[in-house]
Amino acid sequence: MSRWRTALLLILLLTGCAPVESTPPGQTWFLEVKKEGGCWIGPKILARLGIDVHSDSPPALALFLGDEEVPLLSLKTAAGWGAFFFAPHHPTRYSARTAFRLEAGREGARMTCEAEETSLEPSKAATSAVSFIHLEEDKRYFPQAQLEIPWLWAPLYAPATLTLTVGLTDAVPGPITVTLQLWSYTD
Repeated sequence: MSRWRTALLLILLLTGCAPVESTPPGQTWFLEVKKEGGCWIGPKILARLGIDVHSDSPPALALFLGDEEVPLLSLKTAAGWGAFFFAPHHPTRYSARTAFRLEAGREGARMTCEAEETSLEPSKAATSAVSFIHLEEDKRYFPQAQLEIPWLWAPLYAPATLTLTVGLTDAVPGPITVTLQLWSYTD
């Protein structure tokens, strides 16, 4: 038995096998999400992962669900940079949670949130502002047929009304204009 170990060690030394370089620690993490919806990765969590949350620009982060990239929205708070993303629910037979891969040092897909104020002078308060928020949510609607026995080719309708609540602070007395664009498709 000892001869085989010696022979294998000698072969390894003669062939000059270099050890495989490992990736630097703290570059890739796995996140598990319990349910579908918006998720916030706060500055405290990112700081614990070794990411500089107090820099002037958002940290370079990329989020993946399998091979598919998930867009992030980087937001700066008083505590530092954080990231918001929409988590779809894709449980597997092994786990009821959805697993995401977070990679640091790699610039990923970004959600955009552009705000533009009409007043550029710091001494003059803004009287109006324009804000565009572009978010995409893959929301599936699976209605039930309104029949005693759901037959094939029975029409299925989406809800007739959709109610959204917009809350204004006292600093924005109004009036405001809200434009909502909805689209859908069928497979």
